[in-house]
Amino acid sequence: MEDVTALQILNLKENKLIGTLPDNIKEGCALEAIDISGNLFEGKIPRSLIACRNLEILDIGGNHFSDSFPCWMSQLPKLQVLVLKSNKFTGQLMDPSYMVGGNTCEFTELRIADMASNDFNGTLPEAWFKMLKSMMTRSDNETLVMENQYYHGQTYQFTATVTYKGNYMTISKILRTLVLIDFSNNAFHGAIPETIGELILLHGLNMSHNALTGSIPTQFGRLNQLESLDLSSNEFSGEIPEELASLNFLSTLNLSYNMLVGRIPNSYQFSTFSNNSFLGNTGLCGPPLSRQCNNPKEPIAMPYTLEKSIDVVLLLFTASGFFISFAMMILIVWGSQMRKQH
Repeated sequence: MEDVTALQILNLKENKLIGTLPDNIKEGCALEAIDISGNLFEGKIPRSLIACRNLEILDIGGNHFSDSFPCWMSQLPKLQVLVLKSNKFTGQLMDPSYMVGGNTCEFTELRIADMASNDFNGTLPEAWFKMLKSMMTRSDNETLVMENQYYHGQTYQFTATVTYKGNYMTISKILRTLVLIDFSNNAFHGAIPETIGELILLHGLNMSHNALTGSIPTQFGRLNQLESLDLSSNEFSGEIPEELASLNFLSTLNLSYNMLVGRIPNSYQFSTFSNNSFLGNTGLCGPPLSRQCNNPKEPIAMPYTLEKSIDVVLLLFTASGFFISFAMMILIVWGSQMRKQH
């Protein structure tokens, strides 16, 4: 891989290749897409990849790489798809040792970040989500399909294999409008940063099978493009935010096996989800679950003491009316007798 000044696409996916990757890539690297997923590569990602300034896609999923999160790749100005899933990556998302000296972890062009099924740990840093600018705003002058024009005039369409809406699929045309984050099956803990609500272009978010805690951020209600949300098998508590009911494009939802409580939001969108979306939360109630809630919107029953006091008042009014009528009858009879005597 030393001289890659002419090579633009490297696709070696799903073979039985073993060993480590060479770390001697020279300046002038022309690679735009690297897909070596589904092999048996190990070791670290070669740092000399930093020479590939045109790299848009890196898919190394399904290997045996053992490395830390590659913050250094944020120096690749065109990187849009980063797939690290199913390897042996460890450590935090933003390694404090790397951040010393003004280094950043700012992936300004990243649209697909798949880090599922590794050993990443620590909390999800608020600052990292704030730097995903391409998940916040869309450029008006970009093509919708990620592709490469060969020198023979042929077109190569970039691909990536991701889990989307609960299904494992290879996307043959990576649309630039497709925005995904998959952090599932790791060891992240702590709360989800509220800044994730700024990623308004997100279509899919999977943070299942971690140790995340706290409540589900109400800021999720701002993710109007969200189609798939999986927060299952964590330790979330509190109620399901009513704001989620306003996500009109949400077609896949999994909140199962947490510690959520209260009424499931009542909306047309939520009525399309099955019991499986909410299993394992013993404190939840309301449709589609069979457990019913105490409806706070029903008229509140009067306490017994209040009902009794009302009955006493009614009795007093009735009695006073009877005595007044009786007294008037006596006066009328007495007045009649007095007229007869005269």
